Amino acid sequence: MEPNKTNNVVRCIFNISNTQNQGSRERESERTEVDRLPPVSTATDPPSTATDRLIRLLLKQIGWFVSLTPHASRLDPSSSLNASRLDRSSTPHTWSPGPELDASRGLDPSRGGELARTGPTATVMEKYFKRKSELELPPPTKRVDNSSSSTKRVDNSSSKQDRAEINLADLPSDPGLRLRITDYHPNDRDQVRRAYAQRKACQPKEHNFPYKTYGANNRRFNKGWFTRFDWLEYSIAKDAAFCLYCYLFKRDVGEQAGGDTFVTEGFSNWKCPEKLRIHEGGINSSHNQARRMFEDLLKPNQSIQSFHFKQTDQARIEYRTRLNASIDCIRFLLRQGLAFRGHDESEDSSNQGNFLELLKFLADHNEDIKAVTLRNAPENNMMISPAIQKDIVSAAAVETSNAIIMELGDAFFSVLIDESRDISTKEQMAVALRYVDKKGHVVERFLGIEHVTDTTALSLKAAVEDLFCRHGLSLSRLRGQGYDGASNMQGQFNGLKTLIMKENESAYYVHCFAHQLQLALVAVAKNNNKIATFFNFVANVVNIAGGSCKRLDLLKEKQATRVVESVHNWGASEWARPKSRNKS
Repeated sequence: MEPNKTNNVVRCIFNISNTQNQGSRERESERTEVDRLPPVSTATDPPSTATDRLIRLLLKQIGWFVSLTPHASRLDPSSSLNASRLDRSSTPHTWSPGPELDASRGLDPSRGGELARTGPTATVMEKYFKRKSELELPPPTKRVDNSSSSTKRVDNSSSKQDRAEINLADLPSDPGLRLRITDYHPNDRDQVRRAYAQRKACQPKEHNFPYKTYGANNRRFNKGWFTRFDWLEYSIAKDAAFCLYCYLFKRDVGEQAGGDTFVTEGFSNWKCPEKLRIHEGGINSSHNQARRMFEDLLKPNQSIQSFHFKQTDQARIEYRTRLNASIDCIRFLLRQGLAFRGHDESEDSSNQGNFLELLKFLADHNEDIKAVTLRNAPENNMMISPAIQKDIVSAAAVETSNAIIMELGDAFFSVLIDESRDISTKEQMAVALRYVDKKGHVVERFLGIEHVTDTTALSLKAAVEDLFCRHGLSLSRLRGQGYDGASNMQGQFNGLKTLIMKENESAYYVHCFAHQLQLALVAVAKNNNKIATFFNFVANVVNIAGGSCKRLDLLKEKQATRVVESVHNWGASEWARPKSRNKS
């Protein structure tokens, strides 16, 4: 082997490992866009210095230098290597330190410092020195703005934290106006299901169902279907039928059991009532699976808590005693219209509020109650928390409303409505029913208070319909309306009474007598000077005397003295009359 060739080859291999560091400035101006990409950490990267020495040692041992010839040092100008950078990894080449290369670096200046590779022996060096072509380079990755992603994560977390609480009493009863169960938060779905399950199916049996034209025939919803299908619901808003079981528990099974027809869209093909039976399907149909889950939800003994927290008979008796004591105290406070909470309900407080003080009084006079309540009760089951009080009050309201509806039955009724703003600046609409009971007595019952966003006729009518639907009442049984004289209530064109009479012509409007009396007094006072003077004098006395404690006490004292003098004068006159008669 010639020494010059060997030295040249050794210098070339030795300089390859230092090419990227030493020649980076020279190659930067000559690199193409592909060369400027960052190096990929793969097996094709140039070896380290220790690896470089090992390669030279192996090449010397196998006599690879002997096979090199002077003819291999020249590159073919027509080779695809110089034509395209994309073909250099697919065409076999042999590395050669020809005279065209730099004697000190062993690089091809015409190729920006690349090695010349030709011949079949290039595969040995390709493993360590070849660059990846553009086809082998990984696709460019998009830069992700970490700040925006973090902001989104914060927004998502904040949205979870800001999850609004659901008022179960405000859930729409009309199945056509409900949200899908999947639209509720996963933590709220069971509460929504239980609330709708306790209400049972929305079946307005007294509603005047509208007709639909099918060819030459007119058909409508048959209220007799309510008796045949206990799961059937009717939407007044959409004039369509729904399934309560499938709405609460239906799984995504495609078109089985009618798909989403009985859940979101509603069934309104009244000429094909047999589809109601088809919807039920077989014993393992999607509808019947939902029905079984509905029945299990109403069985407290089959809940998960009942399996994990089995209570003994003694613990159950103590729990019922504790619960009944709280219910008795709440019933007394509700009947008397007293407040529940106190300003300071701590154990060291001298007055813990009406509820706790009444419960203490009840426990002091009943040993059975004292043994299981307050300090003798488990700390996690004392039945005195504000949440428990509100739940019992809500249950009492529901039972009272159900008793009123049961007393009303299928009889005709009238409605009395008035709205006002409460202390929390919320517009509240009070609703009372007036009907004749089974004994022939005229009865007025307060049904409830509904919060309304505004006092327009449409909003009030929607609130009334929602209240009626929640209690199973229908506008078709309405025979009278009693409101004040405001334009939104008795307006001839867009008033509440006009909107209701468009649906039920028998719901006659009567101006409220209490409001009529107020308007009559105001009109008379304006037209009669003596009456106007009297009311003005009374108003002035109330303002002057009520504004000062001294003036109020002085007025009471003067009035008491005046009353005593009047009594004495009347008594003297009465005793004097018989004497005068006897003398005569």
